[in-house]
Order: sequence, then C-alpha cells, then structure tokens
Amino acid sequence: EMALIAGLARASRKHLAVVVTDTHVVYIDTQAATTPALYKAQALPRGLLDRPLGGVALAPKGETLALLARDKNQLVLFDARKPTELPAPQILDALPAARLPMTLQASFSLDGNKLWVTAGDNKDSIAAGHQAAQLVAYTLVEGRAKGEPARWILSETLAPAAASMARSDALVVVPFDAERLAEGERVEILRLAHL
Repeated sequence: EMALIAGLARASRKHLAVVVTDTHVVYIDTQAATTPALYKAQALPRGLLDRPLGGVALAPKGETLALLARDKNQLVLFDARKPTELPAPQILDALPAARLPMTLQASFSLDGNKLWVTAGDNKDSIAAGHQAAQLVAYTLVEGRAKGEPARWILSETLAPAAASMARSDALVVVPFDAERLAEGERVEILRLAHL
C-alpha cells in the first residue's frame, strides 16, 4: 500500500529536512544536497495513523517537528533532536471550540521559540458556512508548548492562504478570498509584529 505524503519541511539553520506521510516520519540529512541521506523511517504513533495530516514544519535548528492533525484541529509536536527516534508527541487542541476541520498551516519563529497555527475556511469546512480566519500562537520551551496559547481573529471575511516569517521576526499572513482574486482585486497582507 502506498503512503500519502502529508508534507515536507526543512530546517533553515541545520542540514535537516523531513517528509511526513500518513504512516511514517522520515528525516533527511541534507548536508550533501545532491545525495541526501535518509534516516530510517519512523512509524507514527497509532493515534495519528491514517489521519489527515498536514501543515508540516521543522524548527529552524531542527529541534522540533510540528504537524497538524486536521480532522481534530490538533497541533502535534515531536522532539526532532535525534532523527533516529520518534518520541511520544505532545498533542494540543489548537481550536478546542471548532467543530469543523480548520487548521491550515504551522510556522515557527526564526528562533524556534514561537509557533503559529493559521486556521480558517478550507475545502473541508466551507460547505458548513463561513469560518473566521484565526491565528493561534504557542510559546515553546525546549520544543514543548508551555502555557495557554494566544488567540486572534484575523478576519471575519477572509480565509488565510499562507503565513510566513519576515526578517524582523514579524509574522506575515496572506489572506485568501477567491472571489476578490478572480476579479483581479488586490488582497491585503496582514503584518503582525512582535507576537
């Protein structure tokens, strides 16, 4: 049986990448970019098998792997300091009040001490009616979320399309509105500093 790829991510300050499938995690040593070395595939914990996973992100120094279990709006954090092992994850309810799958993307801060989850309308939620675009911010200590996350409603009318770090360590969220894009209208970019 073929595995479905949930995502690919790389560490920006370490020669490490990761591929996550619906059944396994495979770390990749990217020091020799033309001939990357694969670490042994590690099976996902039983509770994550065959679930719709995505939003894969690797902390800049490669110490933490984040992914989203979209069916239950969960953020899943793995210690990635030893690519030969897959320790038990920390699983967090990113949107505890949501009844629809809305998590979209996970993004690390440049220092790896913050992690943001964007959420909002997507192909699995749109039929039930409009959902507000949201941002959930976690503080990480040694790769584990500590304390309650901060939460914001980004827009009542736009769905988030992408989130990315700016050089100033501010988060940039690009909201997506298919109708406005189809009409050629410029879509606003939300720049959130010092979150």
